[in-house]
Amino acid sequence: MTIAEELEAQGSKQGLLEGRELGLEQGLIRGRRQTLERLMTAKFGPLSEAVNARIQAADLELLDTWLERIFDVETPDAVVEASRAGRTRVQSYGQRDVTGTPSVSTRLAIP
Repeated sequence: MTIAEELEAQGSKQGLLEGRELGLEQGLIRGRRQTLERLMTAKFGPLSEAVNARIQAADLELLDTWLERIFDVETPDAVVEASRAGRTRVQSYGQRDVTGTPSVSTRLAIP
């Protein structure tokens, strides 16, 4: 096998691996979108075109944020209005253990 053929084979392998990774990520995003849409429709009823557009444009990190947030809000718009910049971890319900130390239970808070 010539050097050119070896380099071509290496390039093909690398391309296949990158393609698989991209396909996996796209599959995860598709699954999160479907789950979010299903949960939001079950909780709020039919979703507006604007909400559907936001869901379709979101990346994996933002979809995960919205999936966590769905249980704490009262409208579909409130689910998708959150941005990454405003997210912080906070103690759930302000609970502390007997020593006054914040409890281990945390949730994602999005202003």
